[in-house]
This record gives sequence, C-alpha cells and structure tokens, in this order.
Amino acid sequence: PLFVMEGENIVQPVESMPGICQYSVDRMNEELDRVKALQIPAILIFGIPEHKDEVGSGAYDEHGIVQTAIRRIKKDYPDLLVIADVCLCEYTSHGHCGLIRDGIILNDETLPLLAQTAVSYARAGADIIAPSDMMDKRVGAIRQALDAAGFTYTPIMAYSAKFASGYYGPFRDAAHSAPGFGDRKTYQMDPANGREAMREVEEDIAEGADLIIAKPAMAYMDIITEIRRNYNIPIVALSQNVSDCWIRLHWRQPVSCSCRISQPCPFGDRVFLLDLLIREFPMNCPVSGMPMEVQESAQSGIRVFRRGRKIPLRDFCTERNIHKKRSMRHWNRNIRGNWFQ
Repeated sequence: PLFVMEGENIVQPVESMPGICQYSVDRMNEELDRVKALQIPAILIFGIPEHKDEVGSGAYDEHGIVQTAIRRIKKDYPDLLVIADVCLCEYTSHGHCGLIRDGIILNDETLPLLAQTAVSYARAGADIIAPSDMMDKRVGAIRQALDAAGFTYTPIMAYSAKFASGYYGPFRDAAHSAPGFGDRKTYQMDPANGREAMREVEEDIAEGADLIIAKPAMAYMDIITEIRRNYNIPIVALSQNVSDCWIRLHWRQPVSCSCRISQPCPFGDRVFLLDLLIREFPMNCPVSGMPMEVQESAQSGIRVFRRGRKIPLRDFCTERNIHKKRSMRHWNRNIRGNWFQ
C-alpha cells in the first residue's frame, strides 16, 4: 500500500503499522524507488485529504490527492501498475464509507459518488479500480460509469468478501479513516455468515467484477477456499499486518522479531488458492514458511499457479483487453486454462 497525504515534505511513520509511512506527493518517490528496486510491479494507493466533509468531495475532486499522486506516479514510473482504492471513508467528516442521514447509511445515494470517484481515478491514469466501500450494487454502477467514460479496458478489483473486523485498526490509523461514530457492521460482512459472502461474490461477478478480494485473509482462508471451488475468477487475498501490530504494540519487540512471527500466518498450505497477494507488511519483511518460489512471487507480486507457470500482473490487464468482448467464463479460461485442475 501507498498512503499519500496532502502537504509538502512529509514522511510520517504510522505507529501502528511498523515500517509503513504516509508520504506527501513530493516525497513519495522515496518509497516508489524502493518498490522499483524490489521489482514489485504494483501498488495500492490510498489518499489522506486535508479537508473532509459530509459528502466526501475530496474523493472525486479531479485535483484531489489521489488523482494528483497517480498522475505523478504515471509520469515518473510509467511501468508501475497503480491500483486505486475507491471508498469515501478517508474523505467524509464522519468516517463512514457512504453518505449518512439520521445515522443511517444511504446506500443508493452513495453509488453515483463512488462511480464518479472511479472515473476520476481512471482518468488520472489508474490501471485497476478497487472499490472497498461494500455498498450494494456499487460494482455495477462503477462498471457502467467506466464504460460510459471510455474506460472499458479498466478492470475492477472488488472487495466482495470484506468482513467486519478489528484487524483493520492499524490500516484505519494509516488512512485516517476510522468511523467517527458507531461501526461498519451494517454494511461490511457478518463474520459468522459465510453464505452471505458467497452471495456477495456472485453478485459482484454478475455486475462486472474482474477480480475478487477476500479480506482479512488471515481469518478467512475457508472463504477463499469456497470462492475457489465455486467461481472461476482471479482471487486476491489482502493480508493485514495485524501480527506486526500486536507484537509491536503489546510485546514491544522490534520489527525483525514481529516479521518472523507474522510470516506464515495468512497463508499456510493454501497459498496456491490465490492468484494475487496484497501485503501490508514492510517491504523488508519476507514471507517464510513457504516455498522459495512462492516467497519470491509474494515479494514481487507475480502470480503463481500450481504447475509453476507465472504471469506478471501487467500481462493480466493485457489479457482483459484481449478478451473483453468475450464472456467472463471464456476470458478466465483463456487466462488460467486448467492450471488449478
């Protein structure tokens, strides 16, 4: 992840996410140079605006912090794949992911704003749009808006199985996105209801999602397994750095120690169920307890398949362009063949 904030000459460490910092646009190249040196092919970008309001206007401002950062990244690092998170929580004064009236989330009224945000990110140069808000029907609204604006080739990486969780605490510190009141249990997934997660995945695929995210990966490998069994679509696991957080805050151990403990937690023997992996750990934290090939691929972002064939993330987007006019089933078969059989 890359957390970009408004201002100048800012490199602000995130206390609850050891090794992760918030950067102003003029300093983010320091992090991106390290990304390039490690041959990591993609970043997931989050914005921290200076001004917040009830309608999250900073999210869809053409000159907003994320839009400005994306344009700068594409100028300085044209080969770096930029995944843009779409949500209003960083931009609303109340910290929730949608519009609110009388303490109630306004699902349908939020959809146009999310779609507008997605289009503005794509216009700035984002390669993949990743809606994380968990509003119902937002994938369809975003897909329709992207197509209407001429971004037919821009894939959607949907947070489809995003469970309500205390694991998100460190991330919310980093993104300044904690809710000002209540919680997000009314629109994020019920941790006890795996069947609902499968319905959400099915709906998002029908609405046009190109990749599915399950989050937090550490606690829901069973859901990832079920998604793999039932749907032939690329699956992304987002690994929270909660182990790092626990050790750092409660045991007061250095990052090197926390890395040793957190390395194998999210994956186990199910790593081959995943097509893509997003890690919130510091870049100097390896993933041990896994085959070396998988370690290298997790570090670099390359997709690994059961029979050893690799596809760079950049080529995945190219595949979508090639097969966009065909059915999702045919497209997935062409990308993945029978490698998981």
